[in-house]
Parts: sequence; structure tokens; C-alpha cells
Amino acid sequence: MLARLPSRLSTTIHAALLTTLATTLATTLAHAHLAPRAHDPQAPDPSRVFDLPSGRPTSIIITRSVDTPPGMGESSPMLDTIAGVIGTLPARDWNRLRAMVRAGQQPESLDGTALVGVMHLRSATASKRVEILRLPDSSLIASEIDPMHDNDQAAAAVLPPEFAQIMSGWNHYQGGFGPTDTPMASNVDMPHPYIPASITFDPETLGDRLLSGGRTNLRGMARELETETLWVRLPAGYDPRTPAGLLVWVDPTESGQPPEFMHPAADAMNFIIVGAASAGNDRHVADRHQLTFDAIANATIRYHVDPTRVYAVGASGGARLACMYWGAFPHTFTGAVAIVGAAAYDNVPIGNGQYLPREYLLPDGVRALLRKQRLAAISGPPDFNFVAIDRIIHAIASDGFPARLFDYDDMGHNHPRPERFTNVLEWVDEPWKTAQADALDRAATMLEGYKSRQTGPPTSPAQREALIRITQLAPWSAPAWEAAALLGVARQ
Repeated sequence: MLARLPSRLSTTIHAALLTTLATTLATTLAHAHLAPRAHDPQAPDPSRVFDLPSGRPTSIIITRSVDTPPGMGESSPMLDTIAGVIGTLPARDWNRLRAMVRAGQQPESLDGTALVGVMHLRSATASKRVEILRLPDSSLIASEIDPMHDNDQAAAAVLPPEFAQIMSGWNHYQGGFGPTDTPMASNVDMPHPYIPASITFDPETLGDRLLSGGRTNLRGMARELETETLWVRLPAGYDPRTPAGLLVWVDPTESGQPPEFMHPAADAMNFIIVGAASAGNDRHVADRHQLTFDAIANATIRYHVDPTRVYAVGASGGARLACMYWGAFPHTFTGAVAIVGAAAYDNVPIGNGQYLPREYLLPDGVRALLRKQRLAAISGPPDFNFVAIDRIIHAIASDGFPARLFDYDDMGHNHPRPERFTNVLEWVDEPWKTAQADALDRAATMLEGYKSRQTGPPTSPAQREALIRITQLAPWSAPAWEAAALLGVARQ
């Protein structure tokens, strides 16, 4: 305890302190009008990471980098992709974004994060950039690049799992349009690190997608991507300027490597093939599903994939999963080939009151889409699964879906010959090929019409719109690339 000062000395010190404080206060008040009061620095507030300094955004654009491409999100998907735009969100989703960080959970660290994309939120009077980052444990972070005020600290917030739904429509391709370093026409294991797919096969997802909202007793996936191996085979002559289709190989064995019978068709029809090692019939089904979708995610970020040509291909137990993916995930898979195996979404009668039990249920609202997407099966009488496959495919076709069995008298429970697989894949791919040919003819006609009236780049809004329309009609085609060059977006 401090010693008590003599009263006379105490009085003297007290008086001196009062005089000093009074002088300091007077000086401060005298100069207060000389400069405006600076904004007080604010501590990071995770709940405001998506807030603008004033008002609400009128546009939300997501780009591959922090740069802001001119006119982004205002042309066509092809031109946006070339410029680095990977997605857009309706402005009304702003409140949804703010609700996701309202709890205000701040990440412990941003060490080891990888950039997913940059959100550009813009209004008439303000703009803001927010990085979307992925942590090594696959969780997502939103981190301000532009704080609310100049001298504020940047805020960051942990994003909930439902943010993956917002990301699902983004174009995550980051491979560019020059030559690839990956060997062509050869099975290659994709180098690590791997990114996780936006869909996670927890019990809720398993119930929603495969049991039409029902409950499952299965455990969710156990994801350890750093210990997995994903295989890829690029077609001979792969050129990222022309997106390739994607064949997702569902192997019943532990190999996961794209089998040789698929190679000639992939080369002739421009298909990439991906597969996962150690994802055969003996792997827990939730892990097997997860690896399939993780393989798709890692292929589409590295290689230029046409999302309208993603087909599941499986054999035996893998064929059953291929059928499930066709029926339960029609927004991801646009067709399927089931080899010596099949799975039904409803019980299939086989006479005498007996039936083949269903293995999954169709989710609500997918039937209209499935009527446009083909399911092929391959088998023959020597295959012990032939009768079941025949009944299942017949039942699916009778339900109004484009399903067809390709049966060969000499085919047992094995892989098809390469020429047979090519024939089957051509049937599955036929709707895309027909639509592509029609779009290409129309785009070529439009380009010739433009060049008959204009030499060189556009000089009017109408001419610019005509070129943009070509890139919308037949994206990544030769006429579209020429239109993009005339617009100054790409080189011919």
C-alpha cells in the first residue's frame, strides 16, 4: 500500500495536475475545428462481411481472381469465362448471404487457404470485394478484401455448409485455354491437392437424393482426400478451347483406372474419363459416392468439361450406381451407361407375385428432366444378370424414360468390346450431337451474315449484340471463337 503523502505536498501536486489537465483540454478544444474527426477503427465484425458501406447491391458477380473484368456478367457464359467470370448471383441473394454470417463466427486462422473465387458486390454508390476461401479441412471462409471503411480491419467469417448450394452453379474451370501439361491418351493419377465436391454425402443428403427425402441408417462419408488417388485420361487431341465430355467411370474393383475398352470411343468423341481408386464394391457406399463426385469436381477445375455431356459409366456393381446417378442426380449426370448391371427406382414385377426390389427412389421434381436424358444398358444372355437387367430397363422405358438395353448373344458378365461400347455411347450422346449440329449451323449462318455487312470489329451496339448472340448460341465452336476475337475478348 502506498504511503500517505504529507498534506501540504499532496495539495501542491493536486493543484499542479489540475492546471496541466485544464491547459491540455483548452488546447484540444481550441484546435478541434481545424480537422474533421477521423473514423474510429472498428474491430473485425464477421457478421458484416457481406455488407456494403451504404445501400444494398444491385449485382453480385464472382470472378476467378481479384481483378474486375470490364463489363463482367453482361455478355455470355463463354465470354464471361474467357474474361475470368465464374458465376453470378441474383441481388436478392444478398440477404441470404448476410443471414449465413449473422452468427458472426470468425475463423481461427486463414493459413493454408486456397482461393475459390472473389465476389464483387456493387451498387450505384458503392462496391466491395469478398474472397471465398477454402481451408485444408474443406470448410469455406468469406474474407473482406475491401473493409467497410478505409481504416477498418478486414473481417472474415466461417460459411455454413449450405453455402455450397450457392457455389454449385459456378464454373470452377481454372485450366486456361493453352496447351495442357497432362499427357493425352494415357491414364494419369491427378496430382494433389484435391478439392472437395460441393455436395457432401452425409445421412441427410443420402436420404434426400436416394430415398426421396426418407431417412437412412447408413453413416455419412468419411472424406480424407489427401490419401485418395483420382485417375484421369484426356482424349487424344484434347484442346481446352473445345470443352470435352466427361465419362465418370464407376469401377467395381479397386483399380479405378479408365479401362481400355472405353479409350477408342473417348478419343473419337472427345471425352475425358475419370475414376477413383479404392472405390470398388467393397468400399462403404457413402465413401464411394463421395469419391465419384470428388473426381468430377477435380476434373472440372483442371480440364474444360462440357457440363451437358457428363455421363456415368459403370460395370456390375458400378452399373447399379450408374443407374442411381442417372436417376437421382440428373442435374450432374446427363446420361449413363450401365454394363452388366442395373438398379431400379421402383419394385419390378417378375411374375408369380415376385419382384426385383428397388434400390433407390427418384427425388421429387426430376421426371421432366430425366425424359430428356438417356440411360443405356449392355448385357447378353450368358450374363447371370441379364434377366434382371432386361426387366429393369423395360420397366424404366415403360415409365416414359429414354432407356434401352443393348443385348449381345455372346456377351457374359464382362466388359464390352470397344466397338460395342462406342455404338452404345453414340446413342446416349445423340441428343447432344443433334442439338450441337443445329446450333453450329445457325451460328455459322449468323457469322456469315455479320461479315457480309461488316468488316472487322463491331461499330454499333446491334453489331456487338449479334456477335454476342453467336457465342450464346454455339459456345466454344469455331464461329463463337471468331466472334469473340471480333469483340476483342479473345485471339482467333
